[in-house]
Amino acid sequence: MGLDPGTGGYNPDKLLFVGHYWRTDTPAPLSDHIACLDYSIAAKKLSGTQDKGQLCAYRWNGEKVLTQEGFVWVS
Repeated sequence: MGLDPGTGGYNPDKLLFVGHYWRTDTPAPLSDHIACLDYSIAAKKLSGTQDKGQLCAYRWNGEKVLTQEGFVWVS
């Protein structure tokens, strides 16, 4: 299988989970196949404020397309 230079080697048919982006909105898929799981849980500790960081995960049940319902988190 060759790598597609237009996608940086990523196979868009596979699910991709990323982090290190400190998102602040409600956890949700970025696309049908891409999800960020970094929702700034460390922001509270680092900033010393009451920022609403969340510890986030995705419960994968074999689905081919990511859903909002797959996200779980605690503040």
